[in-house]
Parts: sequence; structure tokens; C-alpha cells
Amino acid sequence: MNEDNFIITASRLSLSEEHIILLKDLSCKIEDWDYLLSMANVHKVASIIYYSLTKYGLSNLVPSNLFSKFKNIFYTTLAKNVKYLQLLEKIAGVCDEKIVLLKGIDLVESLYPNVGIRSMGDIDILVEKGRGLNIFDKILAAFCNENLMIDSPLHKSWVNEKLANLKAKHLPAICFKNGILEIHCILFKNYDHDSINDKVWDSIVLYKQSRNIYCLGTEFMLLHLCVHFYCDAPYFVRLRMLCDINELIIKYRETLNWELILYYCQNPSLRHEVTTALTYTYLYFTSPIPQDFIDDEEVHRTSRSLSELLSGIYDEKPLSLQLFFTDIAKIQKISEKIIYIYRALVPEKEWVTTHYNWLPKKSIMRSYFNYWNYHCSSLFKERFE
Repeated sequence: MNEDNFIITASRLSLSEEHIILLKDLSCKIEDWDYLLSMANVHKVASIIYYSLTKYGLSNLVPSNLFSKFKNIFYTTLAKNVKYLQLLEKIAGVCDEKIVLLKGIDLVESLYPNVGIRSMGDIDILVEKGRGLNIFDKILAAFCNENLMIDSPLHKSWVNEKLANLKAKHLPAICFKNGILEIHCILFKNYDHDSINDKVWDSIVLYKQSRNIYCLGTEFMLLHLCVHFYCDAPYFVRLRMLCDINELIIKYRETLNWELILYYCQNPSLRHEVTTALTYTYLYFTSPIPQDFIDDEEVHRTSRSLSELLSGIYDEKPLSLQLFFTDIAKIQKISEKIIYIYRALVPEKEWVTTHYNWLPKKSIMRSYFNYWNYHCSSLFKERFE
């Protein structure tokens, strides 16, 4: 699809002569510019497209009214990111402990040459194991006059909430006026038994001239982006995630230690996750990635459809019955198992009306009917597909 190819080709910081020729050719064949803008926006790459086309003097390839919308997205992103960076400085000032920047908040300044290029939805930081709650409380105390909100989602029952906390990758999000903060206490949650999480702290480097803000070493930054991609892959993938990986590899291609990455990936599951992310990065951007990290079969059987990315790249979502029995096995007390089973059938009223009421007027019975109907249909499909 010409629109998809244009988006993918333009979503990079450096354009080769071949890229420029391709973009000029594609721009003459595009039939739906509104789709192009919409898809670029959904995939969170509108800002980098604006930056790239402007940098190479290619703004005339896009209709002027549409290019103005790309420009507005870029400057809106810039304004939001400035507020996030200001908030980060305030948070670091009250923490008085080591904090390591993750994902967007790190990439915005360390990887991309302009603060407006890469959007972010929140601030993710990593803190030393065992210090998360202490830092969480420090921040709440320091900003007590700012009407902070804690993101505490509703649950089917208190047992479900207990399970959710065990599975959580971070502490409850803290919602500030100008952004959201998520505190992580471990980088690779699924590999806590491996030594890789201990090695993370040996790799960190000081962020600019900061006193207590750090960045991940390049190899761990790449690993983290790959694992993050893989975790979201069965459900929802944005092209921006692959852009991050591609730009990181290109920027550090002369110093990136692939042998060290291979050493860190001794765990077969981690190796699979990293290989999957790097394979898709190569598929979309032909990034300079060693062959050892590319699944050739996946490359040959996968299209570069942006709409397909949005629905996930793998059909490996756990089945509802699998999740049910997995959760039951994690619960130790018989009384809690009974509550969990009961609330699987009859969830708390507040939870079911929030998630399964699709009418303007709240209706408890209609919400329960929608809930039972949805799950009965899902179980039927699982059984016979």
C-alpha cells in the first residue's frame, strides 16, 4: 500500500538518496492523504515524519493543508515533552536517590535530536529494588499540595486486586497535572531469577550533569525496548516502537556490542523476545542487525501492513480459561480461591458497570448480562476454534 510505504520510509531521522527518490515516487501515487495522516498519528510517527520531511526539504510532497496538521502535531508534542522534562527535574529533586530513565523520557533527549520528535505518554523510571515504596511515598509527600491522583483501577474483587499487584510491572501510577509517573523496581520482570537485572545497575551512566538521574547503557536500552515491544506485540503495536529500536541501532552502530547482547540473552525466552523485536525492526526498516538476531522465516511470511500491526503481530494471547486456572494456582488460601471463583461469575457492581455498560444510563443487570454474554461467547470460540 503506497500510504503505508510512505509512512514507513519517512519515519526515520536520516533519509538516503534512495529513500528520497522513493518518497517522491510514492507521493504521486497516494490516493488517500487523510488515511496517511490518521495512520501516522495512530502509530505516533507524525512528528518524526514532519521533522524528516522538513530536514530534507520535502514538505512539498505532502498537500499544504495536511503538512500544516503534521506541523501542529509536532509542536503539540514539543510542548508536552517540555512539561514532562520539567516535571522530571522536580521529581528528581525530591527523590534524593538514584533514578534511571526508561523508554520515552530517555529517548526524547538521548536519541532524538529534537524534543518534539518522539511523543511519550508518561514518565517511566527504574529505582533500586526495595526502594520503590520509599520513593513513592517521598514523591506523594513532596507534592501533597498539587492534588495528585493515584491510578487505582477497579477490580472484580480484592482478591483480583491482590493478583494484579503481583503481576504489575510498576507501582500504581502517580498522576500529576502535567504528566504521569510510573515507578519500576525491576527492568526484566519475567527474568527476576536471572542475574541480568543485577547487571543493569552496572551499566547505568549519569544523565547530563545530573546528581541522581541516570540512563541505561546502550545494550540494556536496546534489550529493554525489545522486551517492551514483545510484551505488547500480541495486542497492539505502534510503528514508533520499531522506530526507537531502529534509530538506537543506527546511532550506536559503531559501538553497539552485539556479543554482549548475545551474552545477556542466554535465557532462551529472552533471546526469543529480542529476536522477534529485532526481526520486525529489520522487516520495516532494514536496520543493520546481525543475522543471528533475524528470523528469516518471519521476514518472508510477514507483510508490512500498518493496520495489521495495530491488531498485534501474534495470536498468542492467553485464553481466558488458561488465565483463570493460572490465577487460581497462584492463590494460596482456600477462602481466597472461593472468592476469586465467585467474583469471576458475579464481579463487583462498580467494576462490571464500568467495563460492561455500553448505554448512557447505568444499568447493573444489563452490565452483568453483557459480561456473561461476552465471556460465554469467548469460551465457546475457544472450545470450537
